[in-house]
Amino acid sequence: TAQVVELRSSCAMPGGGALDNCFETTADLTAWLWGGGRASAPNSLDPVSVRVGPGDFDRLQCQGAMNGWVSFQGTGREHTRFINDDPTPDPAIDFSICPGGITVDQCTNLHFTDLAAKGRSIGIHWLGDGSSSWNDVDAVADAEGSLPCTGFRYAFAWYDVSGTGDGLHWFWDTRFVARGTSLIAVAYYSLGGSETWIYASDLLTEITGPGTLVAGVNAGTGTDIRIFGSTVRTVASPTTTGVVHGLLVSSTLHMHGGIVNVSAQGDGAAGAVSLISIRANAGSFVHTPETAFVFNGHPNATRTRISGPPESVESPFFWPSGPVPPDITSLTGADLFVKTNEGPGQDEARLLVYDINCSPSPWRRVSDDTCL
Repeated sequence: TAQVVELRSSCAMPGGGALDNCFETTADLTAWLWGGGRASAPNSLDPVSVRVGPGDFDRLQCQGAMNGWVSFQGTGREHTRFINDDPTPDPAIDFSICPGGITVDQCTNLHFTDLAAKGRSIGIHWLGDGSSSWNDVDAVADAEGSLPCTGFRYAFAWYDVSGTGDGLHWFWDTRFVARGTSLIAVAYYSLGGSETWIYASDLLTEITGPGTLVAGVNAGTGTDIRIFGSTVRTVASPTTTGVVHGLLVSSTLHMHGGIVNVSAQGDGAAGAVSLISIRANAGSFVHTPETAFVFNGHPNATRTRISGPPESVESPFFWPSGPVPPDITSLTGADLFVKTNEGPGQDEARLLVYDINCSPSPWRRVSDDTCL
């Protein structure tokens, strides 16, 4: 009936004996929590706190809509890590993908602090509905090198699928890192119809080969994602071809007070990369006031700040001033720029607004309604 237990690499006490209420493997801990070892499974009136010591532990798994009500307190994201390095799928979860370092199926009221989850292809894997909170956590998917699981290359730091729309997840100071050799890499990938709130966090996707689905955030159908004061970074290597997204949205996404940085490094194949900050699919809604946007890297990569129907995107942005407006594709009225070398002496400033009706440059002078 203990309400506070330990997970440690060793429960042995100096001088002999062992700690009470202590487990040395994650599997033993979860069997006690939810597998019948405890007198009653944790619940809203009888929650459990797990103090996790430093070390690398086996995969943490919770299954069942009636399970949950546990808090996991680590000793720091660099010191306490749940790792799944098994190259085979778990048939109890999915025959086609690797489970995450933390894998949850519909559990509710789970809380994680000061720890990391790392997987061969998924850092944190959430199936179905349920609720969670994460504070000072690393979610890492490192699919570099050998082929994981089914031989299909993918990397998801967070992978949320198969919900009915009742999922709820909160994140503070969380680092999402997805590294993929090729094909699919997304830092935050949600197809579960959940509601997500992310504060002061970093979402990083790095791909080192050709990509078919690459994004910092992928908000799938039915999801609602809110991001505040955070960075979304997507980095393509010199060998990457295809389309690289910052925000890929098929549902609802709000982002305020952060930055979306989409980059193509080096030269070589990077000239064939298409960089898109926001891609809004039909029926979606994207709202990003007070969010900054940056393109870095290869000059031959095409740059699109907004792709999608105008009614789907509310994303005003004022570019830094200079003599040459940014070479981008966007939506009419969404982008402003102050050109500093106008007038007879080429020393006057003029405000420009992005307008797809202008040609050959899509920028219109506000002062005299002429195209650049």
